[in-house]
Order: sequence, then structure tokens, then C-alpha cells
Amino acid sequence: MENEDNECMARLAAGDRSALRLLYERHGRALLRFSVAMCRSRQAAEDLGHDTFVALLREPLRFDPALGSAYAYLCGVLRHRVSRLHRSERRWVALGADDESQPAVDGENPVDEITRGETTAAFRR
Repeated sequence: MENEDNECMARLAAGDRSALRLLYERHGRALLRFSVAMCRSRQAAEDLGHDTFVALLREPLRFDPALGSAYAYLCGVLRHRVSRLHRSERRWVALGADDESQPAVDGENPVDEITRGETTAAFRR
């Protein structure tokens, strides 16, 4: 299967967009499961999986078969996208009128999260 994937990647790099469909049919479900395991929502997981294939379509030459399989490459692209999503979610902390009573996504309240971030920044300085 790896040779078939490499062939699809080469066809995609040559401009054959139908090769993307074959890759999606082979790896789409596994990438979705991988994404769901890392995301907080099914919708976000589906969007990130879709974005992974769009990124491949836009820049197929970034894949190097000498560095690993097409599936591993797609997992890496997806993992980076999930990581970027989590970083952007952490940047925005909702603060309401009663800040102490609002738990954050990971179980801490927003004030504790901000305080920890400020302490970390002070320590690094």
C-alpha cells in the first residue's frame, strides 16, 4: 500500500487531482479517528481532517517519501493543525462577571489560568 500511496503522491504533485480522492478513500477515516482523539469536538476534528487534505492539494511537493509514508505525513500535517487550534483556543479565555465560578476547558477557572501564565512569564524573564 505504501508504494501505491507514493504513486498517488507523485501523481498529485504532477497535477493529477484525482489522486487526492484515492488518498482520501484510503486514509480519511483513520485521520478522522486520529483527529477526534485529539480534539474537543467532532466538528473541529472533521474540519481539521478536511483542512489536512486541502493543504496536501495545495502543496503536494512538501511530501518526501524518503522521510516516511504518505499516511505518516498526513498525520503530521493534521497534528500540527490540531496543535495550532489548541494554541489559539488557549489565547482566548472568556471572562464573565463571576470569574471565579467559570471553569475553563481543562477544569481550571480562567483567573487561575491567567495567573499561571503570568507566573510562567515572570519565571522565564
